[in-house]
Amino acid sequence: GAGPYAWMIGRRFEIASKKLNFQKISLRTDLFAPPRRKSEQLSLF
Repeated sequence: GAGPYAWMIGRRFEIASKKLNFQKISLRTDLFAPPRRKSEQLSLF
């Protein structure tokens, strides 16, 4: 988001994270893959 409300929420999150000693974890997006499709329609039974 953008604007003063988004900034305020982001800032509050940063302060709470520091208070609770949370660390940022970087995600590896190269490990994500879409699920494989077996067929067009799912089976009912």
